[in-house]
Amino acid sequence: MTSSNSNHLLIVSGPSGVGKGTIISALLERNPTLSVAISATTRRPRTGETSGTHYYFMNHAEFRKLANNGEFLEWCEVHGNLYGTLKSEISRLNSIGKTVLLEIDTQGAMKVKESNPGCKLIFIEPPSMSELESRLRSRGTEKSDVVARRIEGAKVEMSAKGSYDIRVTNSTVAQSVNEIEKFILSLGDIK
Repeated sequence: MTSSNSNHLLIVSGPSGVGKGTIISALLERNPTLSVAISATTRRPRTGETSGTHYYFMNHAEFRKLANNGEFLEWCEVHGNLYGTLKSEISRLNSIGKTVLLEIDTQGAMKVKESNPGCKLIFIEPPSMSELESRLRSRGTEKSDVVARRIEGAKVEMSAKGSYDIRVTNSTVAQSVNEIEKFILSLGDIK
């Protein structure tokens, strides 16, 4: 990706369970010029998730081969799984005139910002850590030890929020979407 495309790249980060997916879905419904880059992962699919729609699911060997060949814009390990953004996915979306949204963790966001300084970083934070824990537990998709690890990871991610162009507290989805849309419009050069 060249730096001339980086002003059409928005990165959304925040702790697991903060509501990034819900907010992004609402943004996409309201703005057809936005499109999400599908990430690759070694994580097992959750119920209802399909490869090529939610993630590109692959095993560790496949992922490592792509990483070794330089085919990722960024990749990292999170909670014992590998996640990454394929350069080919960004190129695919850019070629059809989309402003690309990446939903990635703070480690990945910093890597992308380093190589694409024109990209814009959006951090979604919970109203409180207790609310975040409640949201994680209510999903019912992880055991208590996994929730505890995610809360610890959230504390680390929250420490990076000062590096982002905008920080949005997800008290309600509608309020969060409105704040992000205002930010995108203020950029002017985003399609």
